[in-house]
Amino acid sequence: TTSQPYLMQLVTSILFTGYDVVISVLQHAFSLLDVVFPMNMLTQWLAPQTSIEEELALAAGDKVLPIVASTNPRTQFQAAQDQKKPILLYLHSQHHSDSVPFVRDVLCENAVREYMNENIIFTPCLANSVEGRDITQLLRGVRSYPFAIILVPKKSKLEIVGGIQGLVSAQQFLQGLAQWVDRALVFIATEQAEKEEIVQSQILREEQTREYEESLRRDQEKERQRQKEMHRAQEEIKRKEQEEKERAQKEKEFQEKKEQKKGTLPDEPSLEEDRVRIAVKLPGGSRIQRFFRPTDPAQVLFDFVYSQEDEEITSEIFINKARPIEKITNKALPLSHFCPDNLATMFVCHYHDA
Repeated sequence: TTSQPYLMQLVTSILFTGYDVVISVLQHAFSLLDVVFPMNMLTQWLAPQTSIEEELALAAGDKVLPIVASTNPRTQFQAAQDQKKPILLYLHSQHHSDSVPFVRDVLCENAVREYMNENIIFTPCLANSVEGRDITQLLRGVRSYPFAIILVPKKSKLEIVGGIQGLVSAQQFLQGLAQWVDRALVFIATEQAEKEEIVQSQILREEQTREYEESLRRDQEKERQRQKEMHRAQEEIKRKEQEEKERAQKEKEFQEKKEQKKGTLPDEPSLEEDRVRIAVKLPGGSRIQRFFRPTDPAQVLFDFVYSQEDEEITSEIFINKARPIEKITNKALPLSHFCPDNLATMFVCHYHDA
């Protein structure tokens, strides 16, 4: 508005006439201006500045600075909300003659530093940085340095509650800080009370509906249980019918496959032919045997075992030569490979790869 530059000029013109007056006028000016920082501006001026720490350290010399808060904007805003503390935004102009005395003699003064570390989240910023220029443009009233304002979190924004322009003594600055922090705490307490009132109202509404919802839930649960039991009984009948159907189908398929295996087995060779007697010990402990031609592929052993089982074989068949132990991995090899000189040979069958 048109009143903003005039108010800030008024504040600047009387900064050196008396600190108490400065505090009063600043508070009134900021109240009239009602300056509110949006979150996107907070993100900009809280972005990391690699040179601000160096500038402050240079100005402080061998003195100890207040603790500088994290430059991460989310961390800054969250810390202010969590700790219920205001943020002190300090614009530092390394080219202004009052900046070094302010840092060295005011910010580094023991009482000021201890008060700030305990009660304030300190956020310095270079005036000639992108963030500093944005802040200057937003406020339209930065005419002198050092420049510092107190910000208090309010919902998702920051609101100004006080500040200074120009050099003041450590005692004056500390007095001002105390006043601004007290005002900020009122803002924080008020917002906290509003939040608690909202929470309590929400709790009350939840309590009012909880009994009704619980009663409704119990009725619905009873109905669900009744429907569930009916469905379960129907599903059990269907399951048993399906299992019986599948069992019969598997038995049929097994018998058909068993007969197919029997049909593909070669006839036992006659006494006049080359032949070898092979015995196979089945997984159940029983033994089966018959004569095969040495030229028959090892596959016939697997078909022979399958054709002799009375129960369905649901896993893969593995056959090993008993002595010396040799696993049949190539079913195309002739039996003579496993039964040299057509000697009677024992094999062991199992239905899993041991």
